[in-house]
Amino acid sequence: MLAMLVLPFFRGYIMLPVALVSERYGELTLVILGEGIIGVIKTLGDAVKGFGVGNAVYGQAICVLVIICCAWHFLFHGFNPEIRMGKKRGILWLLLHLPLHSVLLLLLAGMRNAVQYVNLGNAVIDVTDAFATLQAQGIAVLSQNGSGAFDTSQLPMEHLTVQFGKLPITTSFPDEVAFFEATVQQFPGNATVDPFIELVQYEVDALYWIAAEYSVEPSQELTDAYVRITVGTNSSWTPSDNDTLVQDTFNASMDEVSQLVLDFLSLYTTEVLEGTVYFLPTSGGLLILVSILNLLRSAPIGRWMWITWASHLIVGIGLALLGLLDLGGIEIKLTNDNVGDNHLSPVYRLLHSNMMIPTAAIAYAVLVLADAVFLSIGRRAEGGSLNKVAAEEAYSPSANGVREDDVLPLVSIGQTKRSDSPPERDGSDDERSWDGYQKGTSGPSLRMYGKVASEEEGQGKN
Repeated sequence: MLAMLVLPFFRGYIMLPVALVSERYGELTLVILGEGIIGVIKTLGDAVKGFGVGNAVYGQAICVLVIICCAWHFLFHGFNPEIRMGKKRGILWLLLHLPLHSVLLLLLAGMRNAVQYVNLGNAVIDVTDAFATLQAQGIAVLSQNGSGAFDTSQLPMEHLTVQFGKLPITTSFPDEVAFFEATVQQFPGNATVDPFIELVQYEVDALYWIAAEYSVEPSQELTDAYVRITVGTNSSWTPSDNDTLVQDTFNASMDEVSQLVLDFLSLYTTEVLEGTVYFLPTSGGLLILVSILNLLRSAPIGRWMWITWASHLIVGIGLALLGLLDLGGIEIKLTNDNVGDNHLSPVYRLLHSNMMIPTAAIAYAVLVLADAVFLSIGRRAEGGSLNKVAAEEAYSPSANGVREDDVLPLVSIGQTKRSDSPPERDGSDDERSWDGYQKGTSGPSLRMYGKVASEEEGQGKN
């Protein structure tokens, strides 16, 4: 890109065909879009085979396909690489591709993270609900001095057994449940370990590896919190005949572990969610940048085309402003008092309700349908003159703001207009450009060719 911006100002530079430059930038945009699609498809594959799969995942997959198809429509529909631009507009058009590609990358990454959260969030809910049920049953048995019974029918035993088998955990889920039941029935008088701390350590271990299974790279801070619970917390228990001492020791250890777990879950949730906050702003930014690029290449013709262009810009600004929903901050701090999602920022609540991706998908789909409706109305209202004027605008240097001296207007690659080229010369762009360079000019121009043609005609007459 830097060479394209700087080299044209040097004397003797041979101008590349504009169609070739436009096609190369289009191919680069298509490669970025394709790489992002591959990542999203992989995430959807992990979601379908994971144990957090649900109806919401399939709905998100449909919305992802809608966004990708619409994004391709906005980027490439009606794109004509032959349209000429002046030097200033051309440089601005080139420069805007840098933010365009950055926005496109952030959009695809945010969409991937949003899909990932839907599946991973369901998995975390399944795991935490199961362990909360098991812990509640353990406390109930403990209150009956170990004489109560556990009801494993309330636990998704088969489901978690299969899914935990995919994780690098040394103890299987059925073995952990059996160990917890046996230890609780002996606790506190005849036990050497605290079963509740052991259960929490096993739960945190499972959650950590579930995140790794879904391609979430844990930060060093999250890993340290994980180690503090699984390795740094002592789960040993010393029996005592003093009931008051037993109760105080148990409560103190559980309070300490609970705080460590809250810190771990705060970091865990933040790292899973923070990659999604850029999705809505970038979905709007893509529309804004594409609207500007389209305006630079060829201004809309007629009232209805202007309405179509303005609708893209307005919807893009609206989606970009939804980025203000994360004003509450992207860091999540869980405590015993802020149970639920009321303490989360609005953008996280929108994601938690599974409406972040559908919001952009609906907006994109409505714009595509509106394009078809507005252009159809425009054709009928103007009696088919819209296409004729558009064709003249596409190939008219003056209509597109190109001066005679800027560059050689091309009807297609390697071909000039009949009225502007001598009948006996039918070379390629490169040949004509090189001929102009050989004659001591800074590049080909219509005046040069007109002069050559006139001289040849005069010699023929003589």
